[in-house]
Amino acid sequence: MWKRLDAAILQWIYGTISSDLLLAILRRDDTAEGAWKRLEALFQDNKASRATHLEEDFTNAVFEEHHNIDNYCNHLQSLADRLADVDAPVSNGRLVLRLTGSLPEAYSGTVDFIQNQEPLPSFESCRSRLKMAERTIKARVARESGTRGGTAMVAATSNDSNDSSSAPKRNNVNNRGCHNNKNKGRGKGSGQQGGVSGGQTSQQPRHQAPSPWPQWQPSWGGWSIPPSPFPAHSWQPRPNYMAPRPSTGPGVMGSRPQAFNVMTPSSAPSTASYTPTDIEAAMHALSFSQPDGNYYMDTGATSHMTADAGILSSYFNSSTKNHNIVVGSGHLIPVVGHGSTTLPSPHPPFVLQNVLHAPKLIKNLISVRKFTTDNMISLSFDPFGFSVNDLQTGTKLMRCDSIGDLYPLFSNSQATSPNHSTFTTMSRAIWHNRLGHPDDTIINSLRSNKFIECYKECKIFCSSCPLGKHTKLPFYDSLSYTFLPFDIIHSDLWTSPIASSSGHRYYVLFLDDYSKFLWTFPIAKKSQVKQLFMSFHALVKTQFERNIKSFQCNNGTEYINGTLKQFFDHHGLVFRLSCPHTSSQNGKAERHIKSINNCIRTILAHASMPPTFWHHALSMATYLLNILPSKVIDYLSPTQILYQSDPSYSDLRVFGCLCFPLIPSTTINKLQERSSPCAYLGPAPNHRGSKCYDISSGKIIICRHVGFIETEFPFSTLHKTTPTNYDFLSDNIDPSIMNIISQNLSPPNPQPNQTQQPTSPPIPHNEPQSHTGPATPTSSAASSPILDLPTHRMTTRTINGIFKPNPKYSTNCHATTTMAISPIPKNLISALRDPNWNCAMLDEFNALIDNKTWELVPGPPDVNVIRSMWILRHKYKSDGSFERYKARLVGDGKTQEQGVDCDETFSPVVKPTTIRTVLSITVSKSWPLHQMDVKNAFLHGHLNETVYMHQPMGFRDKNHPTHVCLLKKSLYGLKQAPRTWYQRFADFVATIGFSHSKSDHSLFIYKNGSNTAYILLYVDDIILTASSDHLRKYFMTLLGSEFAMKDLGPLSFFLGIAVTRHAHGLFLSQKQYATKIIERAGMSSCSSCPTPVDTKSKLSATSDTLFDDPTKYRSLAGALQYLTFTRPDISYAVQQICLQMHAPTKEHMSALKRIIRYLQGTLSHGLHLYKSTVDRLISYTDADWGGCPDTRRSTSGYCVFLGDNLVSWSYKRQPTLSRSVYILFI
Repeated sequence: MWKRLDAAILQWIYGTISSDLLLAILRRDDTAEGAWKRLEALFQDNKASRATHLEEDFTNAVFEEHHNIDNYCNHLQSLADRLADVDAPVSNGRLVLRLTGSLPEAYSGTVDFIQNQEPLPSFESCRSRLKMAERTIKARVARESGTRGGTAMVAATSNDSNDSSSAPKRNNVNNRGCHNNKNKGRGKGSGQQGGVSGGQTSQQPRHQAPSPWPQWQPSWGGWSIPPSPFPAHSWQPRPNYMAPRPSTGPGVMGSRPQAFNVMTPSSAPSTASYTPTDIEAAMHALSFSQPDGNYYMDTGATSHMTADAGILSSYFNSSTKNHNIVVGSGHLIPVVGHGSTTLPSPHPPFVLQNVLHAPKLIKNLISVRKFTTDNMISLSFDPFGFSVNDLQTGTKLMRCDSIGDLYPLFSNSQATSPNHSTFTTMSRAIWHNRLGHPDDTIINSLRSNKFIECYKECKIFCSSCPLGKHTKLPFYDSLSYTFLPFDIIHSDLWTSPIASSSGHRYYVLFLDDYSKFLWTFPIAKKSQVKQLFMSFHALVKTQFERNIKSFQCNNGTEYINGTLKQFFDHHGLVFRLSCPHTSSQNGKAERHIKSINNCIRTILAHASMPPTFWHHALSMATYLLNILPSKVIDYLSPTQILYQSDPSYSDLRVFGCLCFPLIPSTTINKLQERSSPCAYLGPAPNHRGSKCYDISSGKIIICRHVGFIETEFPFSTLHKTTPTNYDFLSDNIDPSIMNIISQNLSPPNPQPNQTQQPTSPPIPHNEPQSHTGPATPTSSAASSPILDLPTHRMTTRTINGIFKPNPKYSTNCHATTTMAISPIPKNLISALRDPNWNCAMLDEFNALIDNKTWELVPGPPDVNVIRSMWILRHKYKSDGSFERYKARLVGDGKTQEQGVDCDETFSPVVKPTTIRTVLSITVSKSWPLHQMDVKNAFLHGHLNETVYMHQPMGFRDKNHPTHVCLLKKSLYGLKQAPRTWYQRFADFVATIGFSHSKSDHSLFIYKNGSNTAYILLYVDDIILTASSDHLRKYFMTLLGSEFAMKDLGPLSFFLGIAVTRHAHGLFLSQKQYATKIIERAGMSSCSSCPTPVDTKSKLSATSDTLFDDPTKYRSLAGALQYLTFTRPDISYAVQQICLQMHAPTKEHMSALKRIIRYLQGTLSHGLHLYKSTVDRLISYTDADWGGCPDTRRSTSGYCVFLGDNLVSWSYKRQPTLSRSVYILFI
């Protein structure tokens, strides 16, 4: 038993390897273990050296050595497979680029089309397209160099031959008849044409061959163009497509002869007498391609003929007689036998009688005359193919399409040919799968226009379509309603980003579906929801004598805990949960949460009260919403519905206004003041009085005897009289946490061994402190002593308005240098041979070694080892001249495995709104503004994961060539490289007193008394601003001691934005970027337009024909999106064209060009930031109603001003439909 299993495994091994490997490991009396070990030895020893040689072979492979696409693709695939075997895999993109980059000029159209796709297609797809191009090229060459002689083929036999066929004719196949047609001309391809007539004399059967014709399954392979119902000359071919050329000559085999005869040697003219040498030469001249298994319809042939005897049954040898086929030029082709075969069909098969076998033929021909008479059928030819019809009924039996110059019938071996015919009417499901799973309407359109033939079936269900195209189902207005209060209670929980002054972080909402009455309760922990609902349930039962029937909420853990569910089951409540991640199913509670929060923000802002008073504003907002009329209940108030009485509005006062509660006489003497100024916090919930906040003592007073001044607000007066420290960018960090940060992260104490001792920033003590909430303890660092700073020297340079050009938009001006610049090499071997690039690579390698980026270790088994790659680029100076050769070693992050050698990869970058806000604060407070750049930022990150990398190609350690690099620090190309750099930077700035903002993690804030500093981080670009120049220099020195930095001087150019500082503020401009966009669009000389958008019309997705270059449209639209950083005037116009990026039309391109024309006249426009107050945030918003002509959704927009400076704006199409404008704003 063991021997049988061993022999079976050994046969598996032998059967799955190539012949050369088989010869290398084949041994007598071998075992599976022995064969496997020899294979392992072949592939495991000297992996590094073999990988180098294979890489060189792969890089230097040329097409000319392999003659055709198939051989060349097989060669490249074999090299790629062998490289993968030695742990140096070749990606699909590189394999495709290697294949297309080394083809001759004749393939340029197909190559350009492949290389311009995003993403690159698969290797097999490229192979299929290139094979099609190869066929077209060979056919064109054959057509241009073909002979001009006649090519009619006539079967010639001796006078004593018998002109009868041994096989009887089948005239009873469905009573089919014939149909005459006029087939004019041949051309494309290497097929012959002509006619034959002959017989056979030998009646001895040679062999019986089964029919080689399985059911045909037509498909269009690659990118060939399917047959069109319109003339080919009515369309101009798109660039990069190789459109078929119309045949203008007589074809490959020459023009049609004047007559077709059955000749014998004695009756044939003298031109038909040629020596065997002449015949061989003539046939060699006709042989432009290898014979194929296809049949071609020929109206000039008198018999069917083939070069392959294997497809014939009832074969009879005719070699004893002198049978020949005479072509139009007079050449004779010997016939060695004949037989018969059948063609498959949904009906009885078609019969091919008396098929002549001539081995020297190149194309198999079907005589139209014999084909129609033998099968009682008719043929209908058209410019796109032909149809086979029943002679009596006219029923279409078969359809064969062709885009060439011949009319072929394809065999099974050519089933994947782009010209493959359709013989049967396919089911609707087959066409649905072939066409990439389109909608049924598309299939109906193709079927009705006769592009495809399929059965008229009902709507099909495809199990793959939901997997790839499933979307959210639309939400509709709820049609359910309740008859009595408390039939349904809706609930939701809201989390506050700021703890209230009483320590609350959440509030829970209960909403009665019938009356829309609200109950809200602020809580400190989510676990309190359970007890709170039990109390609410008891309240409803006691006060309203009603039982709650249903409870609707989301899937929050505060609701679905077991205890609360047991309570529901015990009291018979129906527990209704929304689906996961479907908050719209709990929409009523969500909508009321939004309404409450809008009211809270508004009344707090109006009263200038700090956010820590949100729980008082919550009580007031709930009270107001319960007494205000609502549209959903016919403009009645919830109080009217629930309590059946009208609410009173006479006791209402403005929230936060100045009030004076009466102080009881028992607590004061007769000469003390009878009241003190307070802020009104709304009606007391359990008293018939008002809540008043005493600002001086921080106490809340409940009193009935209160006087109000509703036009004055004490918190607003407090802000005016006392300079504020309230910084909304700090997200109101808890004072105790800020105190700990100030104490623990203060600059270090001086060290005795340090020589350079700059002082810490001065902190004035006479500046009054203001409070917007609980008092913040004064930091102990406010009187920190003189600090020591490191002695590290920074490399500095100042740039005044000069920027580095983006290589993406670089021009040939970079080459205007007197020195000869080595071009960027195409492969590693060329780079190592060039002294300039070799030196650059050596410098990069030495820098990585000095930085201790990795250590060499033996390669552990069963671990993922990523590939190392060299990226070579030219480096240019700020004026565009050549500077140096830049080589960078990167890791191939595509081969990293999630959870193995990489985990989290996200790295934040600073938001545009944050940049504009910080710049506005800087201008308003006249702070210094500086820019810095980090050298090789990603190399500073520390890796937490274990990552192994192959040694750099060309720099392998001679003593340890098989070792791998265990990375200690981050490297460019790794998935986690940006995140590790960000984490390293964030950790360091935290040690010097900074903390990141909760709203933008790339904004770092330093606050110590009156000293404030902000750092904006965008990958390796840094903006630093501080409340004093001394503080700025102090932090620049600290940053320079930790990282290799470049001081770029005062902010002048950042992320492509020119920053100009003037006496009144800053001016942000993207003029150079806008100019580049105009040049890329080819509109440098266009006339300007006064407005960026036509306000009278809306862009529709179906208003015009598709634009022929969608890639250009998307590129320009994306570039315009970034231009909105400083151009709010084009934000709406850009938003409209970006909605159509999936399928742009000519109308959309016209709208995009209008924006560019508007930019042409407004290049000098930008964003002005003036000195202004920073304690006032104003927002404006608006929306249209159903403005989108396709979805009928509305478009909303907003803009936010910090003081007088515009810092944020946006335009966006609403995610859902709305039935009123009112819904858009709540």
